[in-house]
Amino acid sequence: QSAASRLHNRMDDALPPQEGPRSLTDHPLELLRMIYTALAEPLDPVPACHFASTCSAVRDAVRSRCAPGALTESEELRHWHKAARGLCDASQVPLTLARLRVATSFELKFCGSIDPLVLAHLMACGSIGRLERLDLNGLRPGEGQMGPVVDALAGGALPRLRILNLDCNDIGDGFCAALAASPSRMLQAVEQLRLDENGITSEGAVAMAGALAQGALPRLAALYLDCNRIDDVGVAALAESGKRGLRALWGLSLYGNRGITAASLSVVASALREGAFPLLMHLALPEEHFAFVAENALALNLGAATSPAFRAASELMAACLSRGIVINADSF
Repeated sequence: QSAASRLHNRMDDALPPQEGPRSLTDHPLELLRMIYTALAEPLDPVPACHFASTCSAVRDAVRSRCAPGALTESEELRHWHKAARGLCDASQVPLTLARLRVATSFELKFCGSIDPLVLAHLMACGSIGRLERLDLNGLRPGEGQMGPVVDALAGGALPRLRILNLDCNDIGDGFCAALAASPSRMLQAVEQLRLDENGITSEGAVAMAGALAQGALPRLAALYLDCNRIDDVGVAALAESGKRGLRALWGLSLYGNRGITAASLSVVASALREGAFPLLMHLALPEEHFAFVAENALALNLGAATSPAFRAASELMAACLSRGIVINADSF
């Protein structure tokens, strides 16, 4: 939503019907602050500055404090404008504020180089709403620090985003919980989602699976959950979600989740036979299961061939072969 449309909506809500023109000095300070806030674009502060210079009533409004110790509206705009410059400096591709505003791709230059709160603010206010690709791999701001970014996404920020990389950010189950809370608003255009090495547990995987089964992430084609803390419970939930959602998914990677046992292989095989993940082409699970099969199948060791682990892996391989799905020994 543009600043102009936000301003129009707020004016409609705040002003009673009346005839004839009305001076800005007749409006309450709160309304003038609302107008200024609607125009206060951190990447393009000029319209807000022009409005602030119109008369003393507006200047008083944007310099007044809503609460003791709080920043004034003009101070807050300066703060976010300055902070946004740091975001430009952290970009892999050099950006100015003007270029950031229209950028379709953003990738971190090096780990830990931005404040997630700044990014979240720009996302929430629509300043970087044209992004189609966002790569925050390795930001690692600390436990819980990515919460504002996740909250902004849950609120519908970045509606054009197609590729999101949140690998190695210690998010835990927070992203999954947010998706479960906002399945119809969050990341509706995303096609590739990377959540490797985030400490996601099966509790988070179950929450995510529930949202996916309800139609969350309708365009998702590739989901990476490598090297988390997902076990058989999480795999079972994800497999079940593939029967009702994830209709566009062609790649699922659970490589490096050490809690996944051979029991999950049979569960996934059964789901595939029942039509789960209709477009799936690539599947990655912990490599030790398939290394076991390869080594013992060549040797034709009867004891290995009749073990539960061998049978489960062979069952999954047969199900994938019948569907033309490639099983990857590591992430694809």
